[in-house]
Amino acid sequence: GDSTTTTAVFMQGYIRNLRRRKFNKAVERGILKGVEEVYKHMDSLSKKASKKDLKQICKVACNNDESLANTIMKAIDYADTEGIVEYTISPDQEITSFEKQDGYILKGHGYASPFFANREDKKISFEAENVAVLVSSTWDYNQTIISKIQNFYEGIPRSTPLLIILERPNSEMMEKLISIKKVNYNICLIYANEYDEYSSESLLNEVSSFVGAKPYDPRSEDKDIIFGLADKVVVNLEDTVLIVNDVPSDFKKTLELLEKADKRDEKRIKRMKTKTAMIVVGGKTSSEKREVGDRVDDALSSIKTTIAEGHLCGGGGALAHISGLMKTNLNHKEEQRGYNLVKTVLKEPLLRILKNANRGSAKWYEPWK
Repeated sequence: GDSTTTTAVFMQGYIRNLRRRKFNKAVERGILKGVEEVYKHMDSLSKKASKKDLKQICKVACNNDESLANTIMKAIDYADTEGIVEYTISPDQEITSFEKQDGYILKGHGYASPFFANREDKKISFEAENVAVLVSSTWDYNQTIISKIQNFYEGIPRSTPLLIILERPNSEMMEKLISIKKVNYNICLIYANEYDEYSSESLLNEVSSFVGAKPYDPRSEDKDIIFGLADKVVVNLEDTVLIVNDVPSDFKKTLELLEKADKRDEKRIKRMKTKTAMIVVGGKTSSEKREVGDRVDDALSSIKTTIAEGHLCGGGGALAHISGLMKTNLNHKEEQRGYNLVKTVLKEPLLRILKNANRGSAKWYEPWK
């Protein structure tokens, strides 16, 4: 699952079994050694999920809503592993469906700072529709960019979303944009820096072509800036996804040339051919839509994690099993105390389930030894 409940139960277990007078740095080192061993056991026990496994995991995360799980799996099948699947709440749709869209993904290029996030309910990210896009190959702090942003917002609401893409990280520029963001401007900054100058410039040109923008280059005689437009933008800590409903012909021609080239640039092709599936959450009431949206979010988180890292049995079973595998004897008595604490806490989720099902004994907690 999304692990929120498990995390809370873990914390309860640590607090319940922790004696303040017995806690010190050596105990902390023992805890860290125990946690590191848990990770190794998880890696060795995890199994790669089949399509059937993914569907079952999706169904469980959706509270056994098979129809919703089928819709989510169709979206995931369409987007494939290189694509992106997101969801949005429909203002007037009663049935949940998914839409195929053309996207452009910048892997490894997330927001410059979490201060630019505008959504913090389930995941910290910047998400917006009908987003203006400003692209610039600025290397140093440039007042022209700030002036263009201020001019952009003249006569329009501050809530109008604007994505700013700069070629290289610049702390002074970022600090200035954060100060603008803090007065309720709906802006987000990302950097398009690649491993060399040619690749960075290529990336900027691709993004500009995709959203119909004209990049600003302070080194050029032409100082004009043309803002692009994306129908939807999703930016998180690691990636940025741009979605447009009508891909410009110039962008399509560039992609065709790359695919026909003798020496294909697979990285650029994958970046330019991103498949995006948007799950449109419907419902009869706003509260129903929010509830369905939460289930979709949990299911997507579970599936993405499973694809990346594999899966283990649930219900606290895997954690309790790993607890039984932990038999390391540490030379230091206090470190051993911390290590044993991890072993005890790993059993907490399963014991809590047994307790809730009236299957646990009155003395169901083990003392911390």
